[in-house]
Amino acid sequence: MIDPTLQKQIDEILKKPYERIVTPQEDGSFFGEIREFPGCISSADSAEGAIQELHAVAEGWLLAMIETGQEIQSPLPRYFAIDEPKKSMTVEFPVSTWRSPVDHPSLASRSLSFYIREYAPHN
Repeated sequence: MIDPTLQKQIDEILKKPYERIVTPQEDGSFFGEIREFPGCISSADSAEGAIQELHAVAEGWLLAMIETGQEIQSPLPRYFAIDEPKKSMTVEFPVSTWRSPVDHPSLASRSLSFYIREYAPHN
């Protein structure tokens, strides 16, 4: 049983917008991971099961990190999100990448893909 104070700390961390990724596998199972928590992975027969298992694994992962005094990474910025029911994608650019068409008049006739390839920072 986890100390209630420690459990509350873990719950607060998990409320933050960490990126949870669930990927279907060739064998029909689903693989889950939290991008910011190295080694925090799960596998299940369904996407929902992978998410549930990932939550349990993340609690244990965070407990180990806290007990050993290791730093827990903040959520990484998200630049896009896919909304499956609406079949749409939202792309967000940090303010540091915004450029005015006045600065780059050639962008007025270019696609978003061109902008991303040419002007967005590459990691």
